Amino acid sequence: MEVKLLYAPSRGDCIDTIYAACRQCYYSGFVGDQFPFDNIPMEKKAKLISHVIKSGHHSTIEHVVFTFGIKNLSRAAAQQLTRHRLANYSMQSQRYCTVSSMDIRIPSSIENSKFKIEYEKLVNDIVLFYNKLIDNKIEPEDARSILPIGWNSNLVMTMNCRELLHFFNQRCCIQAQWEIRELANKMLALCKDRLPEVFSAGGPKCLSLGYCDEGDRSCHLKPLKEEVFK
Repeated sequence: MEVKLLYAPSRGDCIDTIYAACRQCYYSGFVGDQFPFDNIPMEKKAKLISHVIKSGHHSTIEHVVFTFGIKNLSRAAAQQLTRHRLANYSMQSQRYCTVSSMDIRIPSSIENSKFKIEYEKLVNDIVLFYNKLIDNKIEPEDARSILPIGWNSNLVMTMNCRELLHFFNQRCCIQAQWEIRELANKMLALCKDRLPEVFSAGGPKCLSLGYCDEGDRSCHLKPLKEEVFK
């Protein structure tokens, strides 16, 4: 899996935009068009943003969006990803894009089991039959029905910062499915590098809550330490 940050404002523009939203809410007489804030130290703006985020006023970070290019994500993981509805997705279409060879990531539980050879043979047989359908003028939108849910795809995705934090809360958790957890951790690393003022708080929700709220599904890792989730 490969994840690239295709678009995000510069760190300075991110901070200015969020700072404007924060000031709009808490300072009388302020209007958002009083950009830029060149006369205000970056540290002061970052301090206000950190305080507002810790207070739970996360609507102020919705004004900044990040766009990612994601390569080789299975359709199974993509189904989980698109449950995060406050986002925009453009995914490679199996109606118009055909396949010619095996393009599936074998889960490690199968890779390291006695079923690996049988698994690979089955997938290769599917590819051969898929291409036979295409060669015989069956439309890709119908031939695709035999492709496994683990088949890889590529997509472009955009989320605002608030939804990204929520996404990381849910999907960086070790209870999340392994593939979408890998995606979330790669995205989080890119977000922290671009905007640490917001995303230093990113990660599984137990790190911010101080406890796990999964009940019987809790991983029971105590004490909770950030290195557990790396």
